Amino acid sequence: MQALAFLKNYYFFIGCILVCLGFPLFEITPAFMSIGTVLCSTALLFDGKLIDNLKKLLSPPVLLFILLWVLLLVGGLYSEDKVKWWSICSRKLPLLLLPLGFASARPLTKKQVWWVFFVFNAIITFFSIASTINYLQNAAAINASMIESKSVPVWPVGNGISHIYFGVLMSFGIISGLFFALKETQPVIFSRDRIVFGVLGILNFIIIHILSARTGLVALYGGLGILAVTTVWQYRRKKIVWLALLALPLLPTVAYLTVPTFKNKIINSVRDVQINRDGGDINHRSFSMRLEAWKTGGGLIAQHPLTGVGPGDLDTEMAAQYVRNNTVLWPENRVMPHNQFIENSVQMGLIYALLLLVVVLWPFIKLKRSNTLQWAIAAMFFFAMCFESVLERQIGVTLFPLVYFLSGYLPKNE
Repeated sequence: MQALAFLKNYYFFIGCILVCLGFPLFEITPAFMSIGTVLCSTALLFDGKLIDNLKKLLSPPVLLFILLWVLLLVGGLYSEDKVKWWSICSRKLPLLLLPLGFASARPLTKKQVWWVFFVFNAIITFFSIASTINYLQNAAAINASMIESKSVPVWPVGNGISHIYFGVLMSFGIISGLFFALKETQPVIFSRDRIVFGVLGILNFIIIHILSARTGLVALYGGLGILAVTTVWQYRRKKIVWLALLALPLLPTVAYLTVPTFKNKIINSVRDVQINRDGGDINHRSFSMRLEAWKTGGGLIAQHPLTGVGPGDLDTEMAAQYVRNNTVLWPENRVMPHNQFIENSVQMGLIYALLLLVVVLWPFIKLKRSNTLQWAIAAMFFFAMCFESVLERQIGVTLFPLVYFLSGYLPKNE
């Protein structure tokens, strides 16, 4: 009975913790993330009063997330590949389940919110340190491979998650860690917790430049820029804060001069753009292949601007469009758009992509009803989605609503 009572009082908190643990462990076992998502979503049935729940469910952010998933469901009406369509709908269930859970659950306490963010930062830091150790043991080979569009592997090598998604996870960890380090003057979960958050944030900031996942870095500087500007405005009377803001643009330069992987990633990206511009061989050139994919996706959007080709038919239609364009890419290099807004436009039309943009930027649309962390998260996801289809894998499609609504528990206008 005591166990049941404990579970009833803390199931939503436990669900959030399990999801956080599940992110870096996903390729080993998806159980943590799946069980955590289910636990969070049960709040709709077992927590709160029905009328109160309905009022929360009618709030714009929750409705917007629900609409994203429901429209995908409707997309099955004109998708020829029903198996692929249903696979996409089932994979994106967190877009429906997590907002419903957050709208229905009793709000987490301040201490619980801090614990969830702390567990997230701690588990990501563990895997980032392990990945760095593996890099240091194989530095020469990895440094050379970065010139040829390869990546620093995420630990455990062979079973680690994609470096792209790990970069996004790290960027959120850095932004949230620094946010909490600056937020309070008194301990919330343990003595000197702010210092620990700050140390984890700074450590991961250094490591993300060593791992040099391009999408994660773009997302980091986008979100960190918003966090820096709002922090400067909040503490604008302190000269040291202004100096920190002025120093932010210099950090990539320092990284370029001191971190071999970061330097080689920049050289590789510049070379990709030059090869694409000059009409050279873009096969096995990561960024050039993305540019070609964006152009191919743009052709399909022009043909189906309102409805898209159907969520289940993206792969088939992209392959056909590559052929129609007489692409120089070999079949194994004909990738999907690697841009969430382009991919959704191809799948579901421009209106659906615009809806997603509204969801991502909602904290800016409702500026006075949002807090600093929500603004930084919005910027982070916007930039990440410009360089990767973040919501096409379970890690991204779970991370997005989790941190979106979890950060909403924090006070507004921080």
